[in-house]
Amino acid sequence: MELKFYFEKLFHCKIDLVLKNALKEEFKLYILSEVVYV
Repeated sequence: MELKFYFEKLFHCKIDLVLKNALKEEFKLYILSEVVYV
C-alpha cells in the first residue's frame, strides 16, 4: 500500500495497482486497454 500512496502523491491522482493474473476475464480486455505503464 505504501507504493500506491507514493505514486498517488507523485502523480497527484488516484492509482490502482493490480496484478494482470488477478483480473477477471470478463473485465480484463477493458481494463488492459486503459492501462498506463510507468
